[in-house]
Amino acid sequence: MTGGCALGRSSVGRSENSLSHCYYSEMPKIVHKRKVGRIIARRELIEIGSNSAVVVSIGTPRRHPKGQWECWFSVERLGKRDVHRVGGADALQALLIAVEGARVALDKTGRRFSWLEYDPDKAGSGIPRYVPTMYGPLVEAHINIAIERESKRYYQRILNGRKANIAAFEAEVNERREVLAILEQSLARRKAGTATWQSDLRKWKPEKTRRVP
Repeated sequence: MTGGCALGRSSVGRSENSLSHCYYSEMPKIVHKRKVGRIIARRELIEIGSNSAVVVSIGTPRRHPKGQWECWFSVERLGKRDVHRVGGADALQALLIAVEGARVALDKTGRRFSWLEYDPDKAGSGIPRYVPTMYGPLVEAHINIAIERESKRYYQRILNGRKANIAAFEAEVNERREVLAILEQSLARRKAGTATWQSDLRKWKPEKTRRVP
């Protein structure tokens, strides 16, 4: 998730010029008595270890009386609901920063959370990091390349694991083919022995080889 800026504690009411030169580094002040407003997005997580439910809610971006935009979000965990506010130059930026704020709020708990994943080694909130774009296209390009490189490494590891599994399976198949070849040879010998036995039985005529007294 990319954007121009994420805001700190006194985010609402800044000028658009100042908004373009800041970056989100700490959580906005928690405002317990305010409401998120109309919720437009919600995510339910499971806290690893305690298996308790954690609910992240994002409110509708709205214009602040001083002219800028703000967006409220909340994190409900262990019966406690923390409400936060962030600001932006427009509704979309405020919304993007609110999503980033929710991610940071979860990180600051020091706990791990799971969303649609039961493997603890792969578990996470599934909320993407906010990537700044106000440093110019060159820095943005380097960040995107770094993300794509790590993505490629990740999928390369998966591919290597799959190739290793295929190689092991192929080795097992070849081994079974060798066993099958031995069994087929044994079967052929048994069939040949049975055919010889049957032929001998057909040739055996007791009434011709033995006379009845």
